[in-house]
Amino acid sequence: MKDRAMDNYYIRTNILIVTAAIPVIFGTYHYRKLDIGTKIFFYLAVFSFIDESVAYYSALHYHNNMFIYNIANIIEVFIVSLYFNATIKFFKERNFGIIIGILSVIFGIINNFFIQSPNGITNYFLFFQALITIAMSIFSLSMFMIHGSGNVKKEVHFWFPAILMFSWSSVYLLFTLVKYYKKGPVVDFAVLALFAVSVITNLAIAVVFWFYPKMYAYER
Repeated sequence: MKDRAMDNYYIRTNILIVTAAIPVIFGTYHYRKLDIGTKIFFYLAVFSFIDESVAYYSALHYHNNMFIYNIANIIEVFIVSLYFNATIKFFKERNFGIIIGILSVIFGIINNFFIQSPNGITNYFLFFQALITIAMSIFSLSMFMIHGSGNVKKEVHFWFPAILMFSWSSVYLLFTLVKYYKKGPVVDFAVLALFAVSVITNLAIAVVFWFYPKMYAYER
């Protein structure tokens, strides 16, 4: 039973790595056309691909990859903060995104190494990361509502915050289920759903990168 579970993990992880590579490929193809905010999001996609690859290697050779994910989460929230600093005029004028990113890194280091174990689920920082990412996404979307062109389909910086909201709302809910139930059918469902959310997120980002030349990338 354990071997079957591991086989399922490796299959899902390989699929996840492949889907994580697609936005990197599409983003690279259009890289010269990308605005600064989308370039930062591209770096986030590249880092996510590297993160998944290294985590897979760690799982294969050390049978634990939580340390990799916990370190990566700190870096990811910093990159996300830089993205919003570049795309929200209110943030950019006051460097709010940079400030939030630096404070997030400090909190992540303190929490992951002095409050909770970096080798387990660091639920305090996970909650913080979900909260701050969703909050910045909501603020960005509110700026879109005020200053938007009215054509949602062609607004790059509408879709990226929307994708982040979908991803992090789902991830936090599912991790909460895993943390609460610890094992059983609910956890099995949550793990499978986490995989599905990650795949959908990667493919959604890839679609935005692919159609970027036909879209708008206005600062809000």
